[in-house]
Amino acid sequence: MKIGLFGFGTVGQGFYQILQEQQLPLEVHRICVRNPHKERPAPQELLTCEARDILEDPEIDLVVEAISETEPAFSIVRESLLRWLPVVSASKKMLALHLPELLALQQETSTPLRYEGAVGGAIPILHLLDEPLRHEPVLSLRAILNGTSNYILSQMRQQGWSYAHALQEAQRLGFAEADPAADVEGYDPCYKLSLLALHAFGTALAPADITRTGITGISAGQIREAEAQGRRIKLIARLQRDAGGSLQASVGPEWLEPDDALWGIEQELNGVEVALKYSGPQLFTGRGAGARPTGTAVLSDVLKLMEGRAYAYPKQEKRHPIVVA
Repeated sequence: MKIGLFGFGTVGQGFYQILQEQQLPLEVHRICVRNPHKERPAPQELLTCEARDILEDPEIDLVVEAISETEPAFSIVRESLLRWLPVVSASKKMLALHLPELLALQQETSTPLRYEGAVGGAIPILHLLDEPLRHEPVLSLRAILNGTSNYILSQMRQQGWSYAHALQEAQRLGFAEADPAADVEGYDPCYKLSLLALHAFGTALAPADITRTGITGISAGQIREAEAQGRRIKLIARLQRDAGGSLQASVGPEWLEPDDALWGIEQELNGVEVALKYSGPQLFTGRGAGARPTGTAVLSDVLKLMEGRAYAYPKQEKRHPIVVA
């Protein structure tokens, strides 16, 4: 199988490097980048700056989209599906903003789109909801979905740092971008929660419909106060149906007790707790970002598409069709 790869940043390089270490019937045939003359850890002959060199190449069997800009990412995924090219995407913001249209395109073209790496990095939560847990009704979902915010809050508590100092250290280590707003203001977990809502409850939530509060207002004094009470402050993403059946979604800081399942999710780790009707609560944890954790999630999706395994969206019951909330 020959792959057309869009983007060669953190995720694209992680996927490419992992693939070089594996003996798999897969080949990155072409890589589309913004600047083909920049030195990169891939043969120069693979690089192009023209999207059509991938989209119009009859040898390409599958597209991996791993670019950071939302609009070109959507155009690439849309054009790929219209050309009947299966797609793996890691662009959480693009997916969350365009989910209903992408769902319709999958159905119209009978061409699959997978996006595990866009939600929990190395945590295969969408696969678990889609396959092993497909027959289990989900009662609620709680998660730590942003490693940057979790690292900052952990360091504020453990080191006694101010928010500003912890953020600066996160940026130095590469956990936070130069503009960290998407992480620390809670946008990043909102995008991920939009995708989780579809797979856990069968509802496509727009990010704007999720109540959102970030961690920028958390002070060192609040961290110390929580610690004195034997509690910890974490940025928690939540999904739960209310008594009337409406799906409630929120992202915001919460004070956790020591017996909380998410209590021990520290530093840049992510964690997802799913409460299931029959088997009770289950906790999944792992690295939620980075070249190799996300790259391996992308590779897992590629292998599933090779096997013909598209998302089944099993939580979408006939009496509860997928709708924009």
